Amino acid sequence: MDRTYNYGERTIKSSVGVKDEVVRATIDEEDFEYEVVKLAEGDFILRSSDGSQRRCLVSAAGQDRFVYVDGRIHHLTIESSLRRGKAEEKGSLKAPMPGKVLKVLVTAGQKVVKGEPLVILEAMKMQHEIVAPADGSVTAVNKSEGANAQQGEVLVTLEEQIDA
Repeated sequence: MDRTYNYGERTIKSSVGVKDEVVRATIDEEDFEYEVVKLAEGDFILRSSDGSQRRCLVSAAGQDRFVYVDGRIHHLTIESSLRRGKAEEKGSLKAPMPGKVLKVLVTAGQKVVKGEPLVILEAMKMQHEIVAPADGSVTAVNKSEGANAQQGEVLVTLEEQIDA
């Protein structure tokens, strides 16, 4: 199965062979190949040709993938021309999975820049930063610190800055 993911400004292309249990990925035009050993649902060992191995935990939430490897959480989004969202959802930053709001780092009316952390959500004993997808202004903060959020629930709404 071939897939393309967005990872911040980068694009990752992957190919997973079901029969050979190998994952191949291209990141910034560099190719990687790992043998995959599935330990449990979402829990894998990745072995490279040089014998080194890494533990990898993967959680899926809709089109989003959260990959924990080497002590870091990486947020990938499946690239799709169908993922544009409805007009009324534009600018809505939603909880990618159920969790607890640990910190709200912005207030309504605040200007933000692309990549700036807005909310820290705790899910599955891991912290996930919800970041601004573009420069703009916060129009609403819908959850406070300590509140529980369901998957898909709007946490923050942004109005994107349009350059004249």
